[in-house]
Amino acid sequence: MNKYLLTGAALIIVSAVLFSAAGVLTKSVTATAWMIIFWRGLFAGILTLIVLVMSGQLLIQLRCLRWPALMASAFSLLGTIAFIPAFQMTSVAKVALIYATVPFMAAALGWAALGERPARRTAAAAVICFIGVAITFKNASFGSALAGDALAAFMTVMMAAHMLIFRKYPDTPAGLTSVMSNLLVLPLAWIWISPLSIELPLLVLFGAVTAGAFVTLSQGAKALPASLTALLSILETPLAPIWAWFILSEIPSNATLIGGAVIMFAVLYALYQPPKALIPR
Repeated sequence: MNKYLLTGAALIIVSAVLFSAAGVLTKSVTATAWMIIFWRGLFAGILTLIVLVMSGQLLIQLRCLRWPALMASAFSLLGTIAFIPAFQMTSVAKVALIYATVPFMAAALGWAALGERPARRTAAAAVICFIGVAITFKNASFGSALAGDALAAFMTVMMAAHMLIFRKYPDTPAGLTSVMSNLLVLPLAWIWISPLSIELPLLVLFGAVTAGAFVTLSQGAKALPASLTALLSILETPLAPIWAWFILSEIPSNATLIGGAVIMFAVLYALYQPPKALIPR
């Protein structure tokens, strides 16, 4: 694997670590979902914009602004609207495991839209991930938890589409796309919030983590196939429940633990091979 691909993989792994904190941060705030969406988006957008200005990248990225950036922003925005209430309505572990199906989604979208046929091992791992998530639904019943699961599934599809945009159009400005996705949600969220009733320090931290996660994900996705990007991204899967277990005392169910073990086996199975084997034919 060349230096460009290794850098991409490293960025995706950093993104996964940052994303794994989202569940704990969401559940550590007592505010409503729309309030979290608003303030998280505001701080993430501002912080990312500051980084672009200080690094001299703002004008450069503005010149690269095209319709793919708008599409990526829209997918990210829709995913954001879904994943905050998902964490509030179901367990952190369940959301993390549902998100682990993103390889299946990304591989399917990459095959359909880009003609990228994933390596057999990668495709098999994606299917195993899907089976692992299905195990977590063994005792599922209708209610708020199931609604949270549905929102997590919708978020997963949106993030797979977001990854695909950057793979197909690698010149899409990652930082500016993140700024737009975070700031475009503000008018909608403003309708539903009482903006002064906030836990400011924690939401500032949430915004900073979000900004870092999205920028590293978008930059890393430019260098790697969509299916491999997704597989590396789900390294957050074991981390998110661990944070929730230790910080929130949220103990996963037996079905969730078993499903999680299946998913992690799939990830290790996909990655235990020469890196070139993960690159599409």
